Amino acid sequence: MDSLKEVEVNSGRDALALLSRMIYKKYGDEVLPLIGEVCRRLGRAMGNQMRTNLDSFDLKSVGSAFLEGAKRGKTPVTLLELTEKRFRCKSERCALGLAGAGRPLCEAMMNMDIGLFEAATGEEIDLFILKSVAAGDECCDVMFALKE
Repeated sequence: MDSLKEVEVNSGRDALALLSRMIYKKYGDEVLPLIGEVCRRLGRAMGNQMRTNLDSFDLKSVGSAFLEGAKRGKTPVTLLELTEKRFRCKSERCALGLAGAGRPLCEAMMNMDIGLFEAATGEEIDLFILKSVAAGDECCDVMFALKE
């Protein structure tokens, strides 16, 4: 997406993604730690809210709730793996509207999901971005795993 004017903003999360794209485009890699920190804080808030609606806080339960949220948000997500220790999913489009924005911005913004999973599970989480639409891949393929 060449013109950021075409990016739709329907939520605070969409606005954060657009603002992050804009400041990254203008200032480059030096802003990535700031974007990552803000995204992680937002993710923690989202994870704490999610936790209030869950009966169980294991990764499998949180992953299931995450999928349900993606469906409600109209993001087509395919479940690839869901166990007590790992959650892996893929999507044909970036839920944050980062298509073509670059892997570094993807990694910074995915701190949102790390924060969400850590707050909701109460566990430390590792994120593996196997494929990224932001980096030019055909899909996003991500895996969340409990830290060992």
